[in-house]
Amino acid sequence: PRTLRIEGTASQPVVIRNGSRMAPAVASQSWEVIGTHYTIEGIDFRGVVTVLAPSDTATIRDCEFQGTATTRAGIVIASYTGDWNRQITLYRNWIHDSGDVNALFDQDFHGIGIGPRASDLYIEQNRLERCSGDGVQINGGMGGHALLYDVFVSDNTALDNGQTGFWAKQCTDVVFFRNVVSGARPRYNADGTQRTTG
Repeated sequence: PRTLRIEGTASQPVVIRNGSRMAPAVASQSWEVIGTHYTIEGIDFRGVVTVLAPSDTATIRDCEFQGTATTRAGIVIASYTGDWNRQITLYRNWIHDSGDVNALFDQDFHGIGIGPRASDLYIEQNRLERCSGDGVQINGGMGGHALLYDVFVSDNTALDNGQTGFWAKQCTDVVFFRNVVSGARPRYNADGTQRTTG
């Protein structure tokens, strides 16, 4: 993936946006973004944007993320070091067709995936459609309750995803409010037997 290091400030934030209202700006590779005080807006992604720690005061809004049956699309918030991600907003994005929702194995391509060492996250008014995993998965990892907290998930729509619309585990103070879920599909264990998801 392409790696962007962004150093905005509260008085001089960095904005990366599509400059044309007539034609989409298409990013054909995945991005990793690290930094402060930035917004990514109006880009059509054919892959994943990973917000890497340390990132603070960042927004991804009004973007489209499109995958295929074998490629993932969406947003990941991750830390591979001891650093944290804080004050991240994901707003009005459309994430769709990420993986094969009819796969007979656990492909696990979540529309939005959030891992440990993150707090003060706002996930609002996104559409998550036909992702092979959850629409949104919030997962602090084993014993991660103190490593992932204060997450607000509101007014999102999750349609026809392979697993659940929204899933939270090993985290603290997560609020789900006015979200819509429809069309979750039956899933399969590694041995091919069907299992039920809630």
